[in-house]
Amino acid sequence: MGRLHVEFLGFEDAADWRGSVVCPNHPSLLDALFLFSKIPDVDCVIGRNPRRDPLLAVPARRAGYVPSEPAGVMLRECRRRLADGANIVIFPEGTRTAVGALNGFQGGFALPAIQSGGSVRTVFIECDSMALGKGFSFFKKAHLPLRFRISTGEVFKASRGRRARDFSREIEGYFRANLRRDGNRISRVPAP
Repeated sequence: MGRLHVEFLGFEDAADWRGSVVCPNHPSLLDALFLFSKIPDVDCVIGRNPRRDPLLAVPARRAGYVPSEPAGVMLRECRRRLADGANIVIFPEGTRTAVGALNGFQGGFALPAIQSGGSVRTVFIECDSMALGKGFSFFKKAHLPLRFRISTGEVFKASRGRRARDFSREIEGYFRANLRRDGNRISRVPAP
């Protein structure tokens, strides 16, 4: 219908991804759906609000997504699924981006990767509108078409024994160096 344009870059080898924490920024309601369409054998850690949402709760439970709380259960389940070769999408901001190009990261996304000795695959989601972002009202008219560009970034190898806080800060620093916001547009900083 021409209301949405999505471009994917760097997902050609996604069928070979195994046991990775997929770490994207989170500007819109559609981010998870975009990633699910490109990454096979993917699970997702979901927070409290989606589990309580009447539209999302039943599909999330049926899909077997991992609840973020309680933390111990989330960590055990993520470790098990990563060891079985599944990929797990964890939005490190914890919620959709509210201010600037990126919210501060929650450290919990790093623990499953460290405990499993796996990797963190970074993904950049660029958009030209915050129409489906945090605080968006469905009663407000959005500028259409909405445009998204989703591209892969660096892969960070997690090593057992590493401090989750340090690993999280390293990856957050990488995102901050590579994302910018101009008005309602979030974009990736061009490589020098």
